[in-house]
Amino acid sequence: MHNLTIIKSPTIKADFSADQWELFTMSFPRDEIESIANRLNNELEDYVNNGYTIQETLSGMHDIMKKFSKYGAYDSEPIRFLERVLEEIYK
Repeated sequence: MHNLTIIKSPTIKADFSADQWELFTMSFPRDEIESIANRLNNELEDYVNNGYTIQETLSGMHDIMKKFSKYGAYDSEPIRFLERVLEEIYK
């Protein structure tokens, strides 16, 4: 059909653990550190499911991860994990 473009936006459900995010799991109570992982998962879902681009999602997630830096969320390992996840989502 002329003048019709079908654009599919990814829709995700993220359920990564604190271990997968590579947070400081040995430094905090497990329930506390898992709640941080859940916050990261929810934020990631919100960005992706609301149609943000990969760059917008990455930038927004960096802001969120900075807020949880005391849990290790803004270390190189969680940032690299996020980049790998985004590469998979935005293929």
